[in-house]
Amino acid sequence: MAHSCPNCGTYNSEGTNFCQGCGTRLAPPAQAPAAKRFCPNCGAEVAAGYRFCSSCGTNVG
Repeated sequence: MAHSCPNCGTYNSEGTNFCQGCGTRLAPPAQAPAAKRFCPNCGAEVAAGYRFCSSCGTNVG
């Protein structure tokens, strides 16, 4: 995914550390948030890192 330089606006390809237009150091792209998990038994959202559903107690691994 291309991203634009905050200094000059030049579009740079993914993985580029420095702008190809002006040489400004580019920040790494933001990481996407982790996918939400849902309990297979009751459908409640399960928080990241939890092994059991807080709504019904089902083991969600």
